[in-house]
Amino acid sequence: MPTDEDTRALIIAKVEQVMEQQPSVLQTSRTRIYTDYPEGPPPLPGPSWTRIVCIADTHSRLDFKVPDGDVFIHAGDLTRRGHLHQLKETFEWICEMPHPIKMSVVTGKRESD
Repeated sequence: MPTDEDTRALIIAKVEQVMEQQPSVLQTSRTRIYTDYPEGPPPLPGPSWTRIVCIADTHSRLDFKVPDGDVFIHAGDLTRRGHLHQLKETFEWICEMPHPIKMSVVTGKRESD
């Protein structure tokens, strides 16, 4: 019976194999993960698909374009130093985004200090 380590090694090997073939897309029949798309956001494959945009470690940097999508997730380290005014500025930036659903699900080490 394979161990957790065996399973992990198989998954990593498969991901590396896929990334060599098509470095910016990981996909299954129900999921596509884009790591890069310089020509704008990828097309929506169909009406039942949801485009999720997830970023992290912005550290109060708000001067870059975030791709369009249906759900926006900021996964932590929103601020440079964890100051309340930096957090407020970042949340205002998030609220201005066109994504219908927005969330910040994880605080980073700077916000929890």
